[in-house]
Amino acid sequence: MVLQQTQNSHSEHIAKTMTKAECLAIKVAMVLACLAESAAHAIEDTAPQLTLLVENNFPHATRNPVTNAIEGIEVEIITSLMKSSGISFSMTMLPWNRAFRRTLAEPDTCLFPINHTEKREHLFQWVSPTQRGGWAIFKRADSEIRLGKIEDVAGYRLVAKMGVQAIGEIKAATGTSVMPAATDMAAAQLLHRGRADLLVSGFKDGRLANEQAGFPGLKVALFWKPAYFGLACNPGTDARLVEKLRAANLHRLVTEDY
Repeated sequence: MVLQQTQNSHSEHIAKTMTKAECLAIKVAMVLACLAESAAHAIEDTAPQLTLLVENNFPHATRNPVTNAIEGIEVEIITSLMKSSGISFSMTMLPWNRAFRRTLAEPDTCLFPINHTEKREHLFQWVSPTQRGGWAIFKRADSEIRLGKIEDVAGYRLVAKMGVQAIGEIKAATGTSVMPAATDMAAAQLLHRGRADLLVSGFKDGRLANEQAGFPGLKVALFWKPAYFGLACNPGTDARLVEKLRAANLHRLVTEDY
């Protein structure tokens, strides 16, 4: 009888001990689960909401040779839109074709700088315009040249950065040859030194190159083939993020001179 009572008491003690151990295990498991959930939320909160792909396109987007940072006119605009919209992002510079294909294939991925054209309209969700661009025919500030259409450049001496598409297009449209220069800055120098009457360049690029060369301001003789930059996002990108960016860009356009 005493032996049986001793065995029963021992069994009850083991049961109580196991119950405490199980309770402790459950509590530990709950704490670990909470920590894991908190860590998951922290990772989610810090993870980029959008992946931005950038083409090397000076002066709009380029890599600083000293700091290796991606910078430029369009980079500043897009970065500002992201920050004012409270959207986290990553930014990667890729060759154009690779960046274009990846943006078409991956949701929550956006591409810039890119011209917003009719052919590309249906391919992306757009935040645009971010900049006014396209080709312009510039003249010196004191020039009396007046142009109404591209054919009016016939008879004038034109200069442009070698290799640009505009040289061939002007030749085909007007029969006028364009003097090639090594850079936009070199073209600006030829214009101001009287070696050329008109400078063919990008609407933004020509002004920037002229300023960097230290010359007086240019005047636009003809805004030829206007184009507009935008941020092109994959169709599967979260529409709420795109709407935030559109609202921020609209506010910028109203308050700034783009």
